[in-house]
Order: sequence, then structure tokens, then C-alpha cells
Amino acid sequence: MKTEYSVFDAVKVTGIHRERIRDWMNRGYIKPSIQVSKGKGTRALFDIYDLMVMALFAKMIDCGIPREWAGRHFLAAYRADTLRVHPIKYYKDMIAPRYLLFFRANGEVMATEYETVKKCGELIRRGSLADDVVGINEAMLFTLIIRKAEALAE
Repeated sequence: MKTEYSVFDAVKVTGIHRERIRDWMNRGYIKPSIQVSKGKGTRALFDIYDLMVMALFAKMIDCGIPREWAGRHFLAAYRADTLRVHPIKYYKDMIAPRYLLFFRANGEVMATEYETVKKCGELIRRGSLADDVVGINEAMLFTLIIRKAEALAE
């Protein structure tokens, strides 16, 4: 597997449009870990963990989570450094799903993490706790990104 990914590689692996990635970098939502582009002639270079965070950020927005909230509250705590605690093999071999659950309660967006659909369902069934609930299977998303990155290297 490659160790460095350009913006063009990130487009191929994540399916996110190049302009969207550049916009997110300009707004500070996404930061390349290996090399920041410093103008013409230099490239932004990401590692695999950056691509995983990028895919998660895109998924959150696609599910209706406001980009500003996701960038300010969630990504601030969930940068690629938190993922680097584990080797890629850990994410590639994840069998048990891990769900990130986002919900609105009293107009505020909140997030929590659950390991089973059953626990997610318990939260949803409480009804009055949340207006809208969105669940993202983090393990499935990360496994998909890693497999696409591996295919890119072949």
C-alpha cells in the first residue's frame, strides 16, 4: 500500500470531488499530514488516516450533519492522530461494526459512539431524546477506504 496520497489519489479513493477537497483544506476542515501545499509547484500529501477522516467527514455531510458543526466540534477531536493509535491492519480487519451516532436534541447536534445496532436502537426508541438520528458504520467506511487505497497501489 502507498504511504503518500495526492489530492488526485484522494479523489480516486474517497470519491470526493477535487474542488470539494480543496475547499475543505482552505477552510481548515482537512489538513494533510505529510505535506501542506504551499502554492504552485507543491502538492498536498495525505496519509491513509487522512483519507479515512476525509471519507468520514464527507459521509457526515452527506447524511445532513451541518459542515460547520462537523468541522468545529467533531473533526477537532477526531483528527487523523486519533486514528493513528492503531495500525491500519486494525481498521482493515475490523469485524464488529462501530457506529457513530449523530442526533439533534433541542436544536443542538450531538454525537456518541456505539458498538452495536442494538444500543443505537435503544437510543432511537427513547424518542423524545432526539429529533433526527443518523448512524454511520465507521468500521465499514474505513475498511472500504483502505481497500480502495490498496487497489490504487496495484
